[in-house]
Amino acid sequence: MKQLLSMANPNTNQQKALKKLETLGLPTKKNEEYRYFDIENILSKEWERFEANTQDIKESQNIIIHNGVVVNMPKDKGIILEYSDEIDIDEEHFDPIYYLGHTLNKTHIKIRFTKDCRVVIRHINSINDKFISYRTALYFDKNVKVDIVEFIEDLDTDNSLMLLGSDIFVSSKAEVSLVRERTAKKNGLIAISSDRVNVDKNALFSYHTFDFGDGKGLNLVKAKLDEEAKINSYHLLFARDKANIGNISKIIHAGKNSKSTQKAKNILHGVAKGIFDALIKIDNLAPKSITHQNSQAVLLNDGAFMASKPQLEIYIDDVEASHGSTIGELDADQLFYLRSRGINKENARKLLILAFANEMIDVIEDKLIRETLHCSFDKVYHNKPQVECIATCHHCEEMVLKEDS
Repeated sequence: MKQLLSMANPNTNQQKALKKLETLGLPTKKNEEYRYFDIENILSKEWERFEANTQDIKESQNIIIHNGVVVNMPKDKGIILEYSDEIDIDEEHFDPIYYLGHTLNKTHIKIRFTKDCRVVIRHINSINDKFISYRTALYFDKNVKVDIVEFIEDLDTDNSLMLLGSDIFVSSKAEVSLVRERTAKKNGLIAISSDRVNVDKNALFSYHTFDFGDGKGLNLVKAKLDEEAKINSYHLLFARDKANIGNISKIIHAGKNSKSTQKAKNILHGVAKGIFDALIKIDNLAPKSITHQNSQAVLLNDGAFMASKPQLEIYIDDVEASHGSTIGELDADQLFYLRSRGINKENARKLLILAFANEMIDVIEDKLIRETLHCSFDKVYHNKPQVECIATCHHCEEMVLKEDS
């Protein structure tokens, strides 16, 4: 990885990123955020970088980014696309991978949303035994309402690494919902996403991550809230076998009357390792801020492991704050109740697990998105590529696979 950092003629932002990266160093297990993630083995491999050229963009209902290049875009939705080398970086981000991504990429995929819309962004990887890095910058104009569903898709690739992420700018009074779903496959794509979010005055950003599977993957995000800004951050993780998956975040209340809600539910099976490392910081310039943070984890057997670390860092008295974390097995009383009603032990366990997960999925307002997420969870939970729908239609093809001709 280190030899990839030698660049010719870096632009100003690349120089800033490289300077920060040199200060922080590439992440290791000595970094608290990466303590429980296998980052050293991942970055120490002699990766060959995949370089893709831009292509003609076809009109489509969805935004499709294939191996780091935009190949499909919708029209007439108030969405403006360009490749830009003028994306300002956050010089106070906690994550070295954030700076590594900015160092490696001179240009970024810049997408501006000027009207209310709902759009799917599909990140598709189809390369084997290589490394790919790219970043997007998402800009949301004032007063817009935008719903984004983001899929990170692995087309049965072997031993590939994707470093991606977004710089997200939510303007005043905008309402943005970002739902990200990915399934990590054993010996498949390792996707590490490092994001930065700025939420302006009176704006709302809702951030939902759904991470399933038996592979490796990590979400890292730093969010900053201005006056009267609000963020809702929800995470559902289902890891099985030897998976190593997690969410790491820092939410900073920088303006008064800002609000944050963060909830995580984690289900672990086999010898899977899950991570929830989340800090919420309230600055002394953010009085009357409100924050609530909670993490729950269910270990389905003795070999599973959950690293849960919710944290509050508060520099002013006039706030409302709470946080908590629980790790345990399925509730014995609930199991007993279900079995007393004639349900066998295996099916009783399944019902409790599904109910636990559905609490996070059912937060999503859009019915079609909810049903797609239910289907994704069912496939991984039952360890099958497809799940027969018994009582409802999940519209999976309509949501995920439909492409305009």
